[in-house]
Amino acid sequence: MKTITWILSSFVVVFALVAVNNVIAADAQDTPNWQAFSQNLQKALSSGNAGLQQSAMRQVIKYGDNLNVGDGALEILRVYRSKSNLGTRRLALRALPQTHSKLIDGFLRRAVEFEKSPVLKRQLQFVVAEQDAK
Repeated sequence: MKTITWILSSFVVVFALVAVNNVIAADAQDTPNWQAFSQNLQKALSSGNAGLQQSAMRQVIKYGDNLNVGDGALEILRVYRSKSNLGTRRLALRALPQTHSKLIDGFLRRAVEFEKSPVLKRQLQFVVAEQDAK
């Protein structure tokens, strides 16, 4: 009887150790590498591919608080200033504040006065008001 109890208790201990090890390994795998992600987004924003740029801007919007896109912010600004497609410009305008760049913040404040599109002008006003609230 002692042998069976010993085997069962050993099995429970081994099972618990394996379960703890799996939990620790899962936590290590779930931690994103934000620096690598930021560097890849910078490359995507600098590419000439419009679809890749738009996808990268969506990622900046979603994960902007964890990212440092650096010069990618200027690429987003270039998309906002140079593209004629309203949807693309709105996407860029939504991504710009997530870059947390003082240069971009100053630009957005001045751009309200000069924006010709009423849709973008309203969105700019909202973005500036949102920045002021922070």
